[in-house]
Amino acid sequence: MEETQSPSSDYSPSLLTPTTTTVIPSDLQHRLQYLLNSRPEWWSYAIFWRASPDSSSPNRSPVLSWGDGHFRGAKSIKPHSTTTTNLLFGDLDDELDDPSEGSIDGSFTDVEWFYMVSLTRSFAHMDGSPGNAFASRSMAQQSGRAKARRGRKPGNNNGKATPINHVEAERQRREKLNHWFYALRAAVPNVSRMDKASLLSDAITYINQLKSRVEELEGDERREAKRVKREAEERASVNGGGGVDEEVEVEVEVRVMGGDAMVHVQSRNAGHPPAKLMGALRDMELHVQHASVSSVKELMLQDVVVRVPNNVDGNSLRAALLKRLY
Repeated sequence: MEETQSPSSDYSPSLLTPTTTTVIPSDLQHRLQYLLNSRPEWWSYAIFWRASPDSSSPNRSPVLSWGDGHFRGAKSIKPHSTTTTNLLFGDLDDELDDPSEGSIDGSFTDVEWFYMVSLTRSFAHMDGSPGNAFASRSMAQQSGRAKARRGRKPGNNNGKATPINHVEAERQRREKLNHWFYALRAAVPNVSRMDKASLLSDAITYINQLKSRVEELEGDERREAKRVKREAEERASVNGGGGVDEEVEVEVEVRVMGGDAMVHVQSRNAGHPPAKLMGALRDMELHVQHASVSSVKELMLQDVVVRVPNNVDGNSLRAALLKRLY
């Protein structure tokens, strides 16, 4: 099995000595690249841990934190050399732009995740391999995977999460995000492309369409209620305020808009008109979306929004309601 080595914790005294007589670059990033490329064995990445005083420590002992790094990748996959910024943000841009790379199932390798979560790590005095090597001013070497298997269990690290636990937590988080994207893809009726960026854009468009539809129906309902109330008040005023016109029995108006129908019923406030209307709608197997009931003097005004099949027109629905209400 191929060994994945990092100069952050595994090196020997010969690592800092060039194998050939060459000019060593002066800046840190190029020195890390030179260190990776000058070794005969394959190293996946190099990390420089920078020492700085720990302000939270009473004696201000030094703490090691991320200084810089260079990632080359595992030898078993296509080699590529990249800086930390490109690894974190460049691949993400490709994932959003390229449908093949940015599909819902896309993910990074374990080595890439281990390298990226190292940006958040820090090592105190005698903490981990970097902390021990820095405190003893001596080199430490680790090779193969047996060392990792003999490491401490997560429950015995005094609350400090190891990098491999960070990688596993990140993998679980990405799996949960993938499940959410699958659910979102099932809820959105029209998906233009299968990448994440297009799916989110289509979902936002669909939600805005639903909000506009709801606002339109609510506006129609408010206008209809005002109109009915105004007509009822005018009719009561014409009758001298002494009561409701004796000829008024049941008036039904139906307006069909797409898959919804707005039903307005005006009748005397006697014999529980709302119960009769709900019973009629139940017998017709119409699903009620919204209902409002108001009483003006002796009149009962009812407005109901129901779901209707596509082949139903307003006249046939009104006739069926009148037949059940009388």
